[in-house]
Amino acid sequence: MSLATESLGLLRQVPLFKGLTDGDYEALQAISSTRDCRSGETLIQEGESAGALFILVGGQVEIRKANRPGALARLGRGECVGEMSVVSDERPSVSVVCASDCQLIVLTKADFHELMARNPAVSAGLIRVLVHRLSSANDNVREVSAIARDIETFNKVVGRVANQTHILAINASIESARAGEAGRGFGVVAAEMRNLADEAQKAVESIQRLVAQIKAQA
Repeated sequence: MSLATESLGLLRQVPLFKGLTDGDYEALQAISSTRDCRSGETLIQEGESAGALFILVGGQVEIRKANRPGALARLGRGECVGEMSVVSDERPSVSVVCASDCQLIVLTKADFHELMARNPAVSAGLIRVLVHRLSSANDNVREVSAIARDIETFNKVVGRVANQTHILAINASIESARAGEAGRGFGVVAAEMRNLADEAQKAVESIQRLVAQIKAQA
């Protein structure tokens, strides 16, 4: 099995990405990279921004916490660390250290946010996944509040994309009017962009109401 095929399969196992479409997974794969780490190397330092999601292709890592002897947990192939660092600014409460030589798939926060800005479908898909996780959280107030914050983060991105798409639709309409009959293609594109912007804005407003309700109940 090639590393590309393998990485695609491993991305599908990341809890944050469960339920995305094939196209979304391929978009995530396109911006991910691989990294080799030596035993004893620290991937994530407690209290410091990780800035990336790491998926284990080979080797093992240990989860450690300051002033706690030994490892809290040991993770292996197919498992991931730093999942929420790509969607929030919260600093990790534990450290992650390679327990052996490791091969990793790396998805940085910067690349992830750029992907969401370019591809609103990924943002919408992730919000859908988080909403599903929210419905499964039941009475765990702390978990509900955390998921609500993550949904808010994605919603802001979708809102920015909606505004950008609306501006592009206006520009396409202007080009269509200037070009006359030859610009009919611009007109079709403009109409589709307006529809996308309207749908995205409706989604933003709907999710804002949902988050407000969640916060009121938490």
